[in-house]
Amino acid sequence: MRYHGLYYIPNQGAQLTASQDFIKQIVSGIETSYPRADAAGAWTLSHRMLRDVPPYKEHGQTDYVHAYQHLLHVSTVSPDRTYNLIQHPPQTTQNGIPQVEIASIPLTQTDTHFAFLVNQLPLLWVPQRVLDLPNGKIYQAGEFQIHIGELRSRRQASTGVPTSPAVLVCISTTVGGPDDEAENSSSVAEESITDFGYAQESIRELWNTIKKDASFSRADIREFMQLTQDFGNDKELAREAVVRMWCAALSPRT
Repeated sequence: MRYHGLYYIPNQGAQLTASQDFIKQIVSGIETSYPRADAAGAWTLSHRMLRDVPPYKEHGQTDYVHAYQHLLHVSTVSPDRTYNLIQHPPQTTQNGIPQVEIASIPLTQTDTHFAFLVNQLPLLWVPQRVLDLPNGKIYQAGEFQIHIGELRSRRQASTGVPTSPAVLVCISTTVGGPDDEAENSSSVAEESITDFGYAQESIRELWNTIKKDASFSRADIREFMQLTQDFGNDKELAREAVVRMWCAALSPRT
């Protein structure tokens, strides 16, 4: 299976040209540090987020912690599916992990489902933002795949130029071995536990290498790592772990 780490680079001014400059610096870092890295295609992302509506109280609520609902499509996770993830408040946990509910719908039904939530359930959910990443780049550097792209907001400036709140860099590498028979599953799981730690450090090392000469205007770069769990042959659970990582990165900071 592939293990993923994600870096969210906020663009404080939200100017598209600034995000594009960040991209150029990262690509330059890849080409300098990994001269044999190859361009390996393109990728896209779309993200719609809604926030729950607090129950009515006569004197209002100042300490209410919101839940969020995400509609996320990442072409490299699933080319024809959108994931619908409900992110419960942080204090709601399962075994120390924030509780979420995940389902998937056909990509072609994304707009219809979002319109249903907005128009038919306005007392439960309020739209917060819509983000797209239309033309991301993929590079292959040895065993690593590096996905790069600038987020664009649907809320455009008065000039009609789209704003860009952040740049995303997702790095993945192979962890464990190919799917084995059930009789070998215990040994694969034990190996994977060690592999996850090594994969995380390898991803961090690559990221530090390609960004060492970059200047991100003092951006507070945030790191997100995929859950360290071996899902064996269940590819859908493995995809859902990646979806959780993406939605965590695209959630508002608390």
